[in-house]
Amino acid sequence: MQCARTHHAFTLRSDAGVEVLIHLGLDTVTLEGRGIEPCVSVGQRVEVGDLLCHFDVDKLACEATSLITPLIVIDAPGWRWAETGLKSGDVVQRGDSLVVLEAIASAEHQAVSAQGPKGERSVVLALETGLHARPAARLRAIAREHDVSLNLTHAEHSANVDSISGLMNLGLTSQRSRHWGLAA
Repeated sequence: MQCARTHHAFTLRSDAGVEVLIHLGLDTVTLEGRGIEPCVSVGQRVEVGDLLCHFDVDKLACEATSLITPLIVIDAPGWRWAETGLKSGDVVQRGDSLVVLEAIASAEHQAVSAQGPKGERSVVLALETGLHARPAARLRAIAREHDVSLNLTHAEHSANVDSISGLMNLGLTSQRSRHWGLAA
């Protein structure tokens, strides 16, 4: 459902609605896509074993902080981790299950929504690499810490901070208009 402008991260959504972020290496956003070629596009349906991208491992190893590739279950209310059978040091092949989630009974995760006062602010994005996974996750954490609902608006697009992929899909970069709206 999302491919970072710099091709270093992909967000997938399962048929059940669970979102997973795959972030190729650490600090690879600074490469601006050099050495990474996506094999999929936003909106494309992928199946187990499909290639998401090709990348130059030597380039990434020399220019990124690390080749560690986090696979992050972004937000999965109603789901919990299940055993995969993998052990530390196992060699993983294309198509192997890295993460297995199982549904939790709906009574265990009832959510309550409250309406409160609303506010609106215009802010300046001062991040050289734009709004990507870590700053988006931080915004979500701040909103949750203060028990508020935050929406970011840029041009005609809007995203709630509960959706990290939604925030990244806004395409906010320091090279573009630095002003975007924040509504609580």
